[in-house]
Amino acid sequence: MRYLHYILLLCMATCFWACETEVVVKIPSEANKPVINVLMNKDSIIYVRLTLSGTVAYSNTFHDITNATVQLFDNGQLKETLTLRKVGLYNYFCSTTKMEAGHTYKVRADVDHLDVAEGTDVVPDSVVIGELKRIEVPINAVDMDNKVILQLHDKAGERNYYRIRIFGAFVGAAWPDTTPIITKYGRPASIKSDDLSFELFDEGENEAIFMDDKLFDGRSPRFVFNLESKSQIQYLIVEVSSLSYDSYRYLKTSYLAVRKVDNPLTEKVLVFNNIKNGLGVVGGIAQREYILPR
Repeated sequence: MRYLHYILLLCMATCFWACETEVVVKIPSEANKPVINVLMNKDSIIYVRLTLSGTVAYSNTFHDITNATVQLFDNGQLKETLTLRKVGLYNYFCSTTKMEAGHTYKVRADVDHLDVAEGTDVVPDSVVIGELKRIEVPINAVDMDNKVILQLHDKAGERNYYRIRIFGAFVGAAWPDTTPIITKYGRPASIKSDDLSFELFDEGENEAIFMDDKLFDGRSPRFVFNLESKSQIQYLIVEVSSLSYDSYRYLKTSYLAVRKVDNPLTEKVLVFNNIKNGLGVVGGIAQREYILPR
């Protein structure tokens, strides 16, 4: 009887082996694709950064694509072929056309041996600003609380998206002459606020605030920003950006991805992409800066 058990086990094992099937799963590669990155600012020319996707170490940079034909379309009509220029350390394909609010623009990149990549978006209009002021509340002889009050006049009946950043600034000198200019410090100031309209991503430092107008459509909300810095800052520059929906999703997800990259306890963020046959973003923005002296 015991031998019968062994025979049955052997038959079952043979059946399992006979039913074994190899399945090959093809995982799509995101390498060697054109990457288009451009934020089209109202009343400004555009600078299109065109690179090739790949794996990048901390010491590497993405490979520039310079052998491409990059075209700009305005409301479906060819506007111009962009010109390659060196700006600082990087190559950009630049327009002579300034972007107009309400227009839909497409950037199309034709690269040798790669599929034609393109992205499309609309340029929003600037948001109208109401009250804007800074308040300093002394804490002691050296430190003080820095606050900024900002009022936005939101357009009714449409979904609007915004990004707010605040920079500390000082009076520097332009190079090569010595003309005094107001110069930003490198990074935006860290901001805190209790307003429910803001999408603050955690209780720590926030260098940018993203919001849409679902809680204040058509109204003129008044926001109070508290800067974490307690220093006496000579100038504050308040940057107010109206965003298209695509720009809003791209800037928000890329900001979150950077914040969470070193946190093993949080879910990784996929950065928004609106490029056909490639990666990156073609996004509309209307960015304005307001200087607040002490």
